Amino acid sequence: SISRLSPVPVTGIANVVSFSSGDCESVACLLDGTVWPWGDNDSCQRGDGTRTRRGHPVRMPGPAEVSRVSAGDDFSVVLDTEGRLWACGGNGSGQLGDGTNETRYSLAQVPGLPSITDVSAGFGHCLAVTEEGKVWSWGSNNNGQLGDGTTTDRGVPAEIAGLSNIKAVSAGLYHSLALTNSGDLYAWGDNAYYQLGDETQNDSPT
Repeated sequence: SISRLSPVPVTGIANVVSFSSGDCESVACLLDGTVWPWGDNDSCQRGDGTRTRRGHPVRMPGPAEVSRVSAGDDFSVVLDTEGRLWACGGNGSGQLGDGTNETRYSLAQVPGLPSITDVSAGFGHCLAVTEEGKVWSWGSNNNGQLGDGTTTDRGVPAEIAGLSNIKAVSAGLYHSLALTNSGDLYAWGDNAYYQLGDETQNDSPT
């Protein structure tokens, strides 16, 4: 492999409307609703039924029309145009939201969610915004990044209390952010490097 010290175009895809970079993989959603990942696949995060790495974009089997994609550390999440969420890859912390810790070789719908408008995959957890402006979370929670007041991992989605009017979320390594329609930003989880912006280094599980 060759590291690149300046930007180069990604060949083989065009009309990209959503994209995301994970730990060692990348994924893009095209205007026609198809999903094209490339890179690492050791945890089946490419959703093609294999663990084969790809050096160029290859279409991911799954929903016919996808509007948004997000790549975590070893898993991928896609949002279709009907507001349904699908996930595949590593599941050691329950980040696929299916109530198990089993790796998924292909996309499977995340159960128990209302209609979703935004999604973000972190290192081992996931955040989703509903049409009503609520936030649901699941997966790794060692630093309180699920926002449920605990540090216990959770393998199924649950609504975060106290958040409303949310339009976008971002899941980091061990912390989380949520943006309201009025422009206010909320943060919780790990704070070892002051990433919560509260002038402390105290973790906040809510």
